[in-house]
Amino acid sequence: MKQYLLFSILFFSAFLQAQVYRLDSALNVRDDDKDFVSEDDVVGHVSAKTEFEIVSSKTLRSGAKALEVKILSKGKGSNLSNDYVKTGPIYIYQGKNTKFTKISNSTETEASVAYSKTECAECASDAKKDMEKQPAVAFAKDYTQAVEEKANTPKISPSEASTSIQEQIKNYENSPQVAKTIKLAAARIKRLKGAGKCYKETKNSLVAGGLLSSKPSDKYARNAANTLSGLGFVNLLKEPYSLNYTPETAPKGSVLVYESSSKCDAYTKNIMGLGCGDTAIKLGDGSDTKGFKYASDYKSDKAITEGRTGSKYRLIGVMIKPNL
Repeated sequence: MKQYLLFSILFFSAFLQAQVYRLDSALNVRDDDKDFVSEDDVVGHVSAKTEFEIVSSKTLRSGAKALEVKILSKGKGSNLSNDYVKTGPIYIYQGKNTKFTKISNSTETEASVAYSKTECAECASDAKKDMEKQPAVAFAKDYTQAVEEKANTPKISPSEASTSIQEQIKNYENSPQVAKTIKLAAARIKRLKGAGKCYKETKNSLVAGGLLSSKPSDKYARNAANTLSGLGFVNLLKEPYSLNYTPETAPKGSVLVYESSSKCDAYTKNIMGLGCGDTAIKLGDGSDTKGFKYASDYKSDKAITEGRTGSKYRLIGVMIKPNL
């Protein structure tokens, strides 16, 4: 019986170690699991599509994970030297917004990874006790994780970002998910005027096309850029890309996010940024969609900024989902 148990433990450990994951976005790599905020321990970064195995996991006091990893292959654009890859140990951070895809056994599953090996039981226990003692700790943990998340996003140079993102934009535009999203949105949306349901219908189109697995629960369209950024999308208007897109020049299939000054309910005001905002999906140049270029809860050949109330809207997000 003892031999059987020993064999089972060894087999299970080997199975866990054999799990291979792929990064959905770039992350800094560190040579220590103590500090995930400063730049002192950063030894490089690995880009999206990097494949790795998890060697061990430790729960940080913020509730996030410090993962010791073994890099199997680096994504294009990674700047981590092969010396660190070979010798280790190296660590990556997993917070609430860090997504991996499980690719072992030719089965791809989006994962908030079920960690193997060493858990920091003491850290997890301390965090749990703190939560039970005072609700304010919950806010502190969320704040700490937000700081850690920001610190573990690589600082990519404009030239690196431009080269990398142009290829990702092209892949996004030509992806089957974008083709399906555009086809379904163009067919499903019948209205030619808005009905106050732009964000709802945009979310429906993204789910129907496979760009989202489920609809986000947030209400206001003006917040869509932040919401989608936590679901694998990137904003091409923001750093490190800072591309000068307009609604007319935005990539096919991108989600256009606007802030507005139009009061739309009892909780918003006629101040730019405090209106409900607007979202739409860029259908393309109209050649494949009977002249329509944009779809939200209605279809149009013109962006909302070109309409009668266009001055009340400002484009704040051109969102794509790289690495499809």
